[in-house]
Amino acid sequence: NQKFNSDNKTTLINYRDKGFELAEGEDEIVIELGDEGSAEDIAFLTYSPKELTATGSRTFAFALKKQLGRLRHPIDVFNPRGQDLQNIDCVAVFCGLMLECIDPNSNYQNTNDKLPNSASRNMKVWRRKAISYMNDVNPEPHSPVSLEKFVTHWQIRHPFSSDESNDIKWPKKANLMELAYKLVSWIPEFQEDDEGVVYLKAITQTITQTSFFNKYSANIDFSSPEAEKESINEALLNIFVPIASGGVQIDENYFEVIPANRFNIMSIHQAKGLEFPLVIVDVGSRFKKNLPKDANLRFPKNVDSSSIIQDRIKKYSSLSNRNRDSKDMAFDDLTRLYFVAFSRAKDVLLLVGLNPNIDGYKQNDKQMKIPNVALGWNRDEEFIGFDNIFLI
Repeated sequence: NQKFNSDNKTTLINYRDKGFELAEGEDEIVIELGDEGSAEDIAFLTYSPKELTATGSRTFAFALKKQLGRLRHPIDVFNPRGQDLQNIDCVAVFCGLMLECIDPNSNYQNTNDKLPNSASRNMKVWRRKAISYMNDVNPEPHSPVSLEKFVTHWQIRHPFSSDESNDIKWPKKANLMELAYKLVSWIPEFQEDDEGVVYLKAITQTITQTSFFNKYSANIDFSSPEAEKESINEALLNIFVPIASGGVQIDENYFEVIPANRFNIMSIHQAKGLEFPLVIVDVGSRFKKNLPKDANLRFPKNVDSSSIIQDRIKKYSSLSNRNRDSKDMAFDDLTRLYFVAFSRAKDVLLLVGLNPNIDGYKQNDKQMKIPNVALGWNRDEEFIGFDNIFLI
């Protein structure tokens, strides 16, 4: 059942006449998880799952995750692509610990003028968080060696032994992947949390890929002072700088299996091939006004860069459709995107957005609309609507 619910009855009645069916006077819609259901039966699909914009503003995905965590019975969210990798606390601690091990006191980091300023700043933040984690949290296990003692032995280049023997020599070469997996012992998020496992995969994949193309193959070479300096600087530039500068993205292949009992927030593209009993699609949480800067996400006005490239090369292709211009192609792409989103629902499809996407808004005493392909606007900027979509 659906219940009519809006601040602007006249506008909504106009929408009913044009394409939305209103079910006024009926019982409120109720969507609940049965005894056999779980949060994994639900997917929230959005153009981008980022929880913060480039300017630091919080998105609807951020608010949704926060509210679900505040419930009397909190619901865990699975959104590993919600934050930039370099800003995640457990990643910062982990990378900071690795840096403290291989480059004590930032000796090489501070003297390497090839490091970008932004990456260097993030690495300093990582180190501070790692030191705080060692001293203030002092995580388990403490035996046979504590985290602080492990890092200290790395910094003084002295191998750990239970009897503190001086007969054991520090190896001439140390593999960064082995160091990473030893440090994981003190990072519970990388062992127990589904999102943490994804972050660990992203970091270790970066180390692995680096090993194929660099002189020291993701090893720190202690055979001579020159080799040590060169191998540490190589690791700083080719492993830690990409992570610290935002160059390492969370690949969808890192989480092929969706965890149980987690509310899924994902991009529409990521949801291809998946189905859920309840699908919630964000069709307008970021659109308060009809602004050109976000038109490509809802109603393309100008040709985007990818369409321009397609236009330039399609004349050389036997598959070229010369009757379709770049703007038409942009509309086609957006229509296909939301077709993918809407068709992910097995039982219930729920579209969400801000009220101005339906009611419009006032500007200079004029009623303005926000054209949106996902809400049933055609290319002539006319609202057509959809069959069997109820406004609640």
